[in-house]
Amino acid sequence: RTKDKYRIVYTDHQRLELEKEFHYSRYITIRRKVELASSLNLSERQIKIWFQNRRAKDRRQAKKREELMLKNKDTPVVYQQSNLSLGNLSIY
Repeated sequence: RTKDKYRIVYTDHQRLELEKEFHYSRYITIRRKVELASSLNLSERQIKIWFQNRRAKDRRQAKKREELMLKNKDTPVVYQQSNLSLGNLSIY
């Protein structure tokens, strides 16, 4: 941990409250940022950076989901033959 750069390790309670706020709104208002900083004993800058990082994480996850969907779309689907008999039914 250097004087200029260090990583903040949030408590479980802080993370939970930040996540709840994020799920309410991806962009925090100035008023809410002040309230949250005070209640969680964090600086407004820490709250701002947490939200920036959380939105970036959201974008990464969305991109990964989209890539998986496209990959699965290009993968041929293999159907197993069913043991179910259709009897005398005709399909038109």
